[in-house]
Amino acid sequence: MIKIKKGILMSLALIACCAPFSANASVESDNKAFEGFNKKDKEYFVCAQFNPSQKIQQGEGYDLTANKYVKQVYVRARSDGSTVPLVGIRICGSYDSGRVYSALARNKVNKIYQTPRETVKDCKTCCQRTNYGWLYF
Repeated sequence: MIKIKKGILMSLALIACCAPFSANASVESDNKAFEGFNKKDKEYFVCAQFNPSQKIQQGEGYDLTANKYVKQVYVRARSDGSTVPLVGIRICGSYDSGRVYSALARNKVNKIYQTPRETVKDCKTCCQRTNYGWLYF
């Protein structure tokens, strides 16, 4: 049995998320979101993709609503920043990418849409968060 390190697995997930896909690929579900930590670059990442032609099945995960079709997805990465208690000196700044959207699907065409990969640097004194959301036809 081969051991796969967590960092390698997250790198593979990142490649899978952000690499271009064939518009004619026949797969079970193209509606996915990827969140994780890139150890090499010391950053958290999030990206997502969808195929508007695919009706969401019950139990698909990723907070998708069953029996709907996705028309757009967004991702967001943020950090609260940190201040030294009692002194008030700022250790690191806060960051918020805001909602970064994929292109809008105008119809239920069989095509993959993706968000850009959003990242936020790791900081041991701050709280980093990533999230995503789906918009439906």
